[in-house]
Amino acid sequence: MEKFGLVIAVFSEIKALLDEKGAVLNHIEEKPFNIYEYKIKDDKILYIIHSGCGEEFASIATTYLILKYKVTTIFNYGVVGALNPNLKECDTCLINEVVQHDFDTDDIDHKGVGYHSEFETNTFNCDNELIKKSLKIVDLPIYRLCSGNRFISSEKDRKYLFYTFKGDVCDMELVGILMTAKLFNIPVLSIKGVSDSYHANVQDFETLAYKSASIAVKIILNIVENI
Repeated sequence: MEKFGLVIAVFSEIKALLDEKGAVLNHIEEKPFNIYEYKIKDDKILYIIHSGCGEEFASIATTYLILKYKVTTIFNYGVVGALNPNLKECDTCLINEVVQHDFDTDDIDHKGVGYHSEFETNTFNCDNELIKKSLKIVDLPIYRLCSGNRFISSEKDRKYLFYTFKGDVCDMELVGILMTAKLFNIPVLSIKGVSDSYHANVQDFETLAYKSASIAVKIILNIVENI
């Protein structure tokens, strides 16, 4: 039996999943996390965890899936902010590289913002083989993501991340998932949908987030079911 994990951060993202597949999901845990079980055929099972917002919760939730449910692959989908001015709401992508834009020990190690001495890198990667397999199922662009514990909304901040880290999109969870999975040698695949574009009005965030998540969840489930 293959055991997969799916990490989902915020309410609009989990609502999109429940609206899509709620009838076939088994709610198996409520604390410390809401966890749903999705049986795919007879030889594959997906454990879905609602982590909460931010790197810390995403990392803890990923660890929980790995240790308790013995998952061998971690999937993630969610909404992101656009840093690349050419992206628009509901554009959907695969993520290959992630940098943590708000982790800075440069005064000590002189390796630049985002560098982690424990891993000897400032770039964390989703699994290349999973990306290749996914591209045979669905045609998506591949983007670089900036991750950090801060919601990025101003044009000034978007420009800074775009030009400094060459990021196309940004979120608040993926680097936590990747760092955790790296410690356990578990591959990760992430699908992201743009909820707020370069010049977005964040007052519409929840509506756009749900719309974008609804597109992303169909794609990730298609991949999980057919990979």
